Amino acid sequence: MISTSANNIAQWYASSLGELLVRSGAGSIQRLLPHQYYRVTLQVGGPPDAGYFESIESDVQYRIDDAMGGLTNGVNVVADAEWLPFAVNSIDLLVLSHVLEFSSEPHNVLREISQCVVAEGVVVIVGINPHSMLGVRKKLLGVQNSFLQEARLYSVLRVRDWMSLLGFDTLAGEFVFFRPPVEQASRLERLKRFEVVGSRWWPGFGSVYVLVFRKKEWGVRMNGSVFSRVIRKKRRILSPVAERCDPSG
Repeated sequence: MISTSANNIAQWYASSLGELLVRSGAGSIQRLLPHQYYRVTLQVGGPPDAGYFESIESDVQYRIDDAMGGLTNGVNVVADAEWLPFAVNSIDLLVLSHVLEFSSEPHNVLREISQCVVAEGVVVIVGINPHSMLGVRKKLLGVQNSFLQEARLYSVLRVRDWMSLLGFDTLAGEFVFFRPPVEQASRLERLKRFEVVGSRWWPGFGSVYVLVFRKKEWGVRMNGSVFSRVIRKKRRILSPVAERCDPSG
């Protein structure tokens, strides 16, 4: 169940800060996603026009308004992230955008997406980094009347541990959006130099993290025999995602 105001989330996505954060996450997804064909893709959370699938080749693309309301224009399905209306092993690429922060049962959300994704399928999780200026702003100021007011922020290490327990390998990760989280568009534009400086000198403190996972193929049954899964060389993790995060979350 979503634990925050639908209006707050919809208004934030339409704000100058929200638009930049979403755009930063979309750009990171385009950089980190394995270049391959995805038959069925699904976006859970985030604005419908986020651009997460902009350069993705696929047959079917679904976008879900995860029961938050206010974002139904441009989505195919309205459903709760804990009860996705898709068959087991039916999704090749799933993007979960700013859903864990607002879910009262994040473990249930992750278990649900793990059921929907095919073996060797890809899951992308986009979230707010608690160890960033935006995360500190929430902790110290409470961000009244903000979309983050009721959010619970989880560290990259914690999310990676959860996904590992569900049978996913981490393929890549990246922090983005290093400028101070001010609301005014003009100030955000003047602060864009922080993107270059931050990505170089404090790469673990971007406000948004993007993590890419692949579901392990545990085994295949054929002619009565069970073949163990093929051990594949692990992909190099892009950018220092977990090393700079507090393991306590």
